[in-house]
Amino acid sequence: MENKTIGLALPPEESIILEKRANKKKTWFNYLGGKIVLTNGAVYFKPHKFNTSYDITRVPLKDIHVLRKGSSFKLIPNRMIIGDQQGTEHVFVVSNREAFFHALETQLRNKEVKK
Repeated sequence: MENKTIGLALPPEESIILEKRANKKKTWFNYLGGKIVLTNGAVYFKPHKFNTSYDITRVPLKDIHVLRKGSSFKLIPNRMIIGDQQGTEHVFVVSNREAFFHALETQLRNKEVKK
């Protein structure tokens, strides 16, 4: 079913917890603008339609094994790094990173408790 507010097709068992404006690092100085969305099952990045690349990124919560904070230019505390089981590192610049980081940490802890 597609969520009308963000135009994202979510599995029926997933519901949105939080969404924020964000940029996803593609290459050294190339970022895609869009939204980062946390559901109870995954983290999604949905680029704006006017970007050169329009691939939606989905990282299931069960696949996340690294979550850490970072800074842009070693000064601005706004980066969030997510590493998955396949060894891919997803780097995001998130508006109000602390709120998203905390919500994601909470979801990851909840998933571990249910194992």
